[in-house]
Amino acid sequence: MRRDELVEAIVERFGLPQAKRAKVGRYVHRLETGQLDTRGVDPGVLEAWAGVLRARLDDLLAWRPPPRAPEAGVSYLRASTLGVESADSWLSAPAEEWDEVDELFAGRK
Repeated sequence: MRRDELVEAIVERFGLPQAKRAKVGRYVHRLETGQLDTRGVDPGVLEAWAGVLRARLDDLLAWRPPPRAPEAGVSYLRASTLGVESADSWLSAPAEEWDEVDELFAGRK
């Protein structure tokens, strides 16, 4: 199963605009990799996930991804690699507003 199928199922089930697909995809990634606490996720999202996988919801919620080994990598990031003129402009970029996608995956703010 591809992640896009699950994203599309959630977008359709909740009547979300196609412009929200990327944000839903980020949440789905966090959900699939165990980075998102399912207690804050709307039950309809979990039901859609189980439906796409043709799995029982209880089995799905009991599954946990295996722990990931720490990755070696660079411990800093240059602002120039992000395509911004300075770190200040990157750090001061406005955060995404809380919306219906956040409500579905992270509960009420």
